[in-house]
Amino acid sequence: MEFLMTIIFSILWPIKGIIYMEEQALQWIFAIGTVYLREYGYILLILLGIALMLSFGHYRRVLYGARGAIVATIVLLITVIINVCLAWFYLIYGAINGRMADTHQPFRLSVRRDPRNRLRLVLDRTNPSLHYRLGRWLYRSFNRILLHIPQINPQFCSALARVIALVVILWGIWNIPYDLTH
Repeated sequence: MEFLMTIIFSILWPIKGIIYMEEQALQWIFAIGTVYLREYGYILLILLGIALMLSFGHYRRVLYGARGAIVATIVLLITVIINVCLAWFYLIYGAINGRMADTHQPFRLSVRRDPRNRLRLVLDRTNPSLHYRLGRWLYRSFNRILLHIPQINPQFCSALARVIALVVILWGIWNIPYDLTH
């Protein structure tokens, strides 16, 4: 529990923007996954060796299946990276666009893999991205708060709400290259 609180505290403090917090969470997941693979990876190798011994007559199929699993894992990793970048794009786009009506929502573009480990672009016309909704919600919230200030121009209020929403989203993003390389 103390370790989990350390992770949560390091993600939230010092105050970070939404993209930077998501990057920190992904980095923690990668770090913990790497530690578990180093500590318990030998179990995976032992199980693979047992599977090869049990299927000695069919070892080509086992090796082909292992190769397919490795390719599928690489394709899945590429898919996750592309989807995270698209999610961040939709987050920024939602804060910039931020329309009050739901009629101008963008189509949701996502990357998936098919059973043959090929990447496919999927365009969802019915359900906009959660990150787009979050960006739009930030804009709307700040716009509503700023409209309560008396004698303020609504166009200026809208522009200021977009700027504040972008600051909340992008704060600390300049630290990401350093965090990824150290």
